[in-house]
Amino acid sequence: MIALYIIGTFVAVGVLSWIFGAMGINIFEGPNAGPFYFYGSIVTGILLSINDELRNNKNKQQ
Repeated sequence: MIALYIIGTFVAVGVLSWIFGAMGINIFEGPNAGPFYFYGSIVTGILLSINDELRNNKNKQQ
């Protein structure tokens, strides 16, 4: 499941980059864009996975 979150966030950041670029806001471009996409997607995917697990545990306890 964590791989799905990581891939999903990577795609979402790419789509946001394209949308912002079309509007003329180029915040996701430059020499550090590649590591931002890669590591940002991994960290966001891990956080989403942790959130999902915590929500499942909370629902099971109730």
